[in-house]
Amino acid sequence: MKIADYRDKLMSKVGADATIDYSKDTTGLISDIQHITNNSLTLAFDAVAQNNNVLSALYTSLPSTDTPRVYVTTNDWDPLPEASLGFRSIGIELGPIGRPESEKLNGRVKSYIPVIYELLESGAVKVGEYTEEVNGVEGILGAWEYLKSGRAGSRKVVVKVADA
Repeated sequence: MKIADYRDKLMSKVGADATIDYSKDTTGLISDIQHITNNSLTLAFDAVAQNNNVLSALYTSLPSTDTPRVYVTTNDWDPLPEASLGFRSIGIELGPIGRPESEKLNGRVKSYIPVIYELLESGAVKVGEYTEEVNGVEGILGAWEYLKSGRAGSRKVVVKVADA
């Protein structure tokens, strides 16, 4: 079962079985996911790297099962949740993108940029809601704290480091 942001109707069109309001507090998210999955969630993938605590609380709230539970996340800076909580955690490292030694990979990524512009200009892909916080390198930490506080809701937080 695929679960995505409740505001994005596109997610339903591309295969999400259900949507949730991820701006809810942990208790609300857990309740929604328990209802949608009928208390039988065994695999969770966190593509936004912000849900270690939510998934830990969710998995520990579910009834016991013989089916192994797995949590996969792109969060490679926080410690993974402990296996003693009743599920296996797997971290995905996003790897060498942008690193100087990855010239071939970076070239492929660069070749996608015109395609992305075309998709955006045609309306086939839409930019999600975002908020621009304090500009400059000094704004990065403040923007991170703002995002972690939940005040941004489902909006992305952008820091303009320099003019292009």
